Parts: sequence; structure tokens; C-alpha cells
Amino acid sequence: CDLLKIPSLLGMIFMGILLQNLPSNEVLLNLGDETRIILNGFGLFVIFLRSGLELDVAQLSNHLYPTIRLIILPSLAESFVCAGVLVAMFDMPLSFALSIGFILASSSPAVIVPAMFDLNIKGYGTAKGIPNLVVAAASFDDIMALTGFAVAISVALENSENGFSSSPYAIIVELTGAVILALAGSLLASATKLFSSTEKR
Repeated sequence: CDLLKIPSLLGMIFMGILLQNLPSNEVLLNLGDETRIILNGFGLFVIFLRSGLELDVAQLSNHLYPTIRLIILPSLAESFVCAGVLVAMFDMPLSFALSIGFILASSSPAVIVPAMFDLNIKGYGTAKGIPNLVVAAASFDDIMALTGFAVAISVALENSENGFSSSPYAIIVELTGAVILALAGSLLASATKLFSSTEKR
């Protein structure tokens, strides 16, 4: 795909489809669901790590409110519009409709992050910090979509006949704990007295 000057992501998608549908494919079939989940999670981790390392925090702080608006408003608008359509057309419970809405609203960092890095390297929009802003918004948009989905689906399953052990309040407590741990880890990692050399960092 690189040689043909088309996005390399198309090659990855095509190869995934090919490997999944080979008649005598023993490579992917023997991985198991747990291994696939770990590999998917690791891939997402690498993308988020790369986007985090490439962010210009000083530039983002100058565009803080536009970034927050770009993270929150499109995601919420798309989620609630999708939920409204699903409720109106299929008479679906609101909590289930919202969970689908948050899934549809999430952007793909695998597409957006590399594309913005290409623009950054070529110098397009760098004076106004547009690639930086879009990378930050795309990364946090996914986190917001995952959070909204987790809360909505827990409400939906708790209210269903099957019941569900995890309440929405438990998920909110988990998310709050995750934010506190992330901040503590960030402060520890940025402690230059502790990590005083490149090797330690």
C-alpha cells in the first residue's frame, strides 16, 4: 500500500480480512478470544502512548477550551442523536440505545492519530496547533465513549431481567480511582529527582 501511495491502514484491513477467511487458517483460530482481547488492548495502548508522547502540552494549554469542546460536544451530540433515532425507530430502551450511540460515536485513533502526525511532519496547521488539538480530542473522545458505554450498558443490564452484578455507581468509582492512579503515576514518572537520567526514564 505504501508503494502504491495509498493509506497503509487499507493494507492492514485487507490482510486482517484475508487471514480471518482463509479456508485452512490455523494461525488466528488457535489464538483464542482472551489472546485476541489482549492483542487488541496492546494495539490500542501503543496508539494512545504514541499520541500522548507526541502531544505538545504547552500548546494544548493555550487552546484548552476549544479542545474540551471538541472532545465533549461532537461525541455527546452523536451519541444522543443515535440513541434518539434508535428509541424512535425500534422502541429500544434508552440505556441500550445510549450504549449503541456511544459505540457509534467513538472515533478511530488508529486512523486519526497517524494521519495527524503526517500533517504535523509536513507542517500543515502546525502554526495554529490543529494536528495537536485533533490528536488530543481523538484520544480523549475514545475514553469518553468507552466511559459512556460502560455506564449505559451497566444501567441497561441492571434493569434487564437477567440482572447484572456491576452497578453504574461502581463503574463511576472505578473511573475516579483510575484517574487518581493515572495522576499519581504521571507525577511519579515526571519526578526528575527520582528519574534523573535518560536510562532511568
